[in-house]
Amino acid sequence: MPDPRSHTRIPVRVSGCFAYGSGGWIDGIVVDLSAAGCCLETRTRIQPPSFLQLILTASAEDLPISIDLAVVRWVKEGKIGVRFLSLQAEQHKRLHCLLVGDRHTHDIPCLSRMPETARLSAENV
Repeated sequence: MPDPRSHTRIPVRVSGCFAYGSGGWIDGIVVDLSAAGCCLETRTRIQPPSFLQLILTASAEDLPISIDLAVVRWVKEGKIGVRFLSLQAEQHKRLHCLLVGDRHTHDIPCLSRMPETARLSAENV
């Protein structure tokens, strides 16, 4: 059976945190990623179609990637399938750079090292 996804997901191990409803930020690990969505391991019970905000952090040196709006499409054995609904152009460029594995493509500030004061974190998003 062919994969119905329009974007191929690649295996990754990226730190992620998400917020939904009136709750706080919840940690998870992104285990596969595409331009349109991801699979996130989490111990939190969440049911589709929950809407959430998501932050991906590839490493301590990289700027986080902020997904403004995403929807949970499926839940299975401690994993949730998430489809990205809205992210800003700059965030989309960073996501693309992460997916292609190139931190310096066409001088896009994809995942470049930034001063600590410029970093986003779950506490101030």
